[in-house]
Amino acid sequence: MKSGSKADRSALRQQLLDAGRTLDDIAAEMRRRWRFRARESYRHAHGWSQDEAAARFSEVAARLGPGARSTPMVGTRIGEYERWPVGGRRPSPYVLTVLAEVYGTDLGRLLDDPDMA
Repeated sequence: MKSGSKADRSALRQQLLDAGRTLDDIAAEMRRRWRFRARESYRHAHGWSQDEAAARFSEVAARLGPGARSTPMVGTRIGEYERWPVGGRRPSPYVLTVLAEVYGTDLGRLLDDPDMA
């Protein structure tokens, strides 16, 4: 089954939340079921658009203080980070750290085999 439509994602997310599963579990199931990349699966596990994830990224980065991004994150950049290394843009260690905080997971869970190649 390769769909992963918004309705499919919402139904799965709700089913797993109702069953007491964690966001890590939901992201893992979305990766397994629809072959989403790691970073994309966490965004979908939360039910966020790229723009919503970008807004949360900017909020977390602002809280981090000195050395944080001076310009707000945008949804298209989130999409570029999700696609890396098959197109897109390589996320820096800083970006991965902020995304891990945004998604409420460990940084290592945002990386998958293609990232390590």
